[in-house]
Amino acid sequence: MFAIKLSDNEVIVLESRKVSRDSQISPDEEGIFAYHVNADVLANLGTAKVIYRDNPPESGWYPSTLVKGNTATFRNYTIEVLDSDSTGEVVKVTIKR
Repeated sequence: MFAIKLSDNEVIVLESRKVSRDSQISPDEEGIFAYHVNADVLANLGTAKVIYRDNPPESGWYPSTLVKGNTATFRNYTIEVLDSDSTGEVVKVTIKR
């Protein structure tokens, strides 16, 4: 897990999700799970929100995780998965000022 502090009350969290005997995800859900947490919002009102990938499929279901080649943008932060293997992912985060 990697956290990017945006302010005293906000953070972007990047989690590497992998199938294991303790996980409840399928192989097609492996990858980086990115989400924004705003501590100013009450827990049951949307404290955490998923950051979905850029250019999702036009229709149908797709996993919320990011895999090699995917990007996701939140505000001025772009998250890009550069590589992935069984041990984890290599992620690049770019900040546009």
